Amino acid sequence: TLYTYYVQNCTWEGDNNVMYLQMARYLLKSLAQMQFSDATTYLGRNHPVQSTVRKPEDWGDSKNVLDALEAAAYFLARRTKDKIESLAAGALVFEGDAWNQSTVDLIRLAQIHCRIFIHGTFVQQIENVRSPKHLSRSSMEALHDLCRLHGAIILHEVGTDALDCGHMSPVQSIMLRDFIKESTLIIRPNAIAFVDALGYDDYVLNSAIGRKDGNVYEALARAAEDSPFNRTEEGPAWHPVLRHLLQQDRTISKL
Repeated sequence: TLYTYYVQNCTWEGDNNVMYLQMARYLLKSLAQMQFSDATTYLGRNHPVQSTVRKPEDWGDSKNVLDALEAAAYFLARRTKDKIESLAAGALVFEGDAWNQSTVDLIRLAQIHCRIFIHGTFVQQIENVRSPKHLSRSSMEALHDLCRLHGAIILHEVGTDALDCGHMSPVQSIMLRDFIKESTLIIRPNAIAFVDALGYDDYVLNSAIGRKDGNVYEALARAAEDSPFNRTEEGPAWHPVLRHLLQQDRTISKL
């Protein structure tokens, strides 16, 4: 059926809601049973009511970022658990109307949990290579800059949840945006090096837009013209519309 073949797949945006819901189910079970793994211990401890951030630079401390993410995830897990139980006559169920009416919050919870795990792992791995025998001082500073920006961005993506739980104030949210702007300026000189460090060559990327000369749109148009699909029968709009547009002189902008 369509449900069987489609629902477990990733969307074009990279989402996989079935996996998110399975993760949320695990998180709610952990909270209900008070049994936590290393990755979910934050669900079993008290969280600071208010963040201690006082200036934008404070968001560069990974502890402040992880505290905010964990407080948001804990609050959302408690709220979603209570909502399901209120809709299911006091029972924590994982199917039916009560579960289905909570899926938006459940997916959001799983997304925040994934951010906690990814950023926490990023921070830990940087600590693991802190020794000079692994990386030079300049490389470590660049990685720290990248890690700080990463933490600020993923917190900003779920900032409403941190605001909802009261851990982050509106003023601190503004400071977070200011810190992101400052961090992008710091990281800009190393941005290309970070991308090149992944080691993907042009053959692997097979991309028409990854160009040093900046002629992205011309290259994309040529790639479309050279596509093997052009050797098949043209669609109904090719002759009256597309052929003229693609083959006309594109050197002069209408702007």
